[in-house]
Amino acid sequence: MMLLLGCLAGFGHSFATRGDAFELRSRERVAITGGSLMVAIERSGALETLAQLAWPDLKPRFRGLAWEGDTVDRQPRDVNFPRTADWLKRSGATMVFVGFGHAECLAGEQGLELFRAAYRAYLDEIQSVVPRVVMVIPPPFERREAPMPDLGARNADLGRYAMVIRELASARGLRVLDFLAAFERERPRESWTTDGRELSEAGHRWLARQWIREMGAVEWAERAAAVGFWDRDDVRRLRAAIVEKNQLWFRYWRPTNWAFLHGDRVEQPSSRDHRDPKVRWFPAEMEQYPPLIAEAEVRIESLAAQAAASRGTHE
Repeated sequence: MMLLLGCLAGFGHSFATRGDAFELRSRERVAITGGSLMVAIERSGALETLAQLAWPDLKPRFRGLAWEGDTVDRQPRDVNFPRTADWLKRSGATMVFVGFGHAECLAGEQGLELFRAAYRAYLDEIQSVVPRVVMVIPPPFERREAPMPDLGARNADLGRYAMVIRELASARGLRVLDFLAAFERERPRESWTTDGRELSEAGHRWLARQWIREMGAVEWAERAAAVGFWDRDDVRRLRAAIVEKNQLWFRYWRPTNWAFLHGDRVEQPSSRDHRDPKVRWFPAEMEQYPPLIAEAEVRIESLAAQAAASRGTHE
C-alpha cells in the first residue's frame, strides 16, 4: 500500500513542480475553499504567517471560504446563503486554492467517477469567477492503533483520488499543490495528526512550510524548520494577529444567525428595529466588520514587515 502511495505521489510531484512556481502577485486576494482540512488550515494561521513573512512587500490578503463537512458534490447551506462563487466575487478573490479528497476518498473506488464529475462541475463554477485556481491534494492519513480507527489503511484510496485531481488539473492547465508528494520528499518529524486525519500543531507547521516551498519561498520554508522559529516573539505576534483577523472574517461571512440576516426569518420582529419596523438593524450591524478586518490587515502588514526585517537577528 505504501509502495502504491509512493508511486502515485511521485507522479504528482513531477507535475506539481513543473515550470515556474505559482507565485503571488502584488496585493493578491487568496481564497481557500474546500472541506474540513481547508477550514483547519485557515484557522491555524500557520500558512498565512509564513506567506506574510515570505512576501511582506506583496501584502497578500487571505479569505477562508471553506466549510466543515463540505465535499466536492455537496455544500449544503442555509436558505439564501450565497454560493462559493458568489463569495469569491464579494471577497475580490484573484487566486483560489481548492482542497477536496480527504472525505471523498472514504467512499473507495466506487466513488471515483462521482468525485471526478462533481469536481469538474465545481471547477467550472469557480473558474467562471476566478480563473487562477490551484488544486490541493491532502496529506496522507496517519496510522493509529486501536481503539482509534486506522485511517492509514485508506491511503491507497486517497492515492487513487489524487490521480483524479491531477488528471483534472492537467486537462485545465491548473497547478497542483501535492501534499502526498511533499510527504514522500520530507516526512514530518513528529506525529502530524491528532486522530489520523485532523492536523496537529506539528502538522500545520509542516504543511505551511511545504505550501510556501511550492510557491517559491524555499528560504522561508527552511527557516521555519529551525528549532524555536515558531516560538519567536515576532512570529507569535504575527500569527496571533492573523488568527484574530480570520475570526473577524469568519463572523462576517458566516454570521451566527443567517436566517435573521438574509434567510427565511427576515420578517421576524426581532430582526427589525423596535422603534421603526421598516428598518432592519442586523445588515447594518454586520457591515461594521469590513473596517475592522481592514484595520487588522494593516496591523498584520506592519508586524510582517518588522518580523521579516529582523530575521537576521534570530539566526
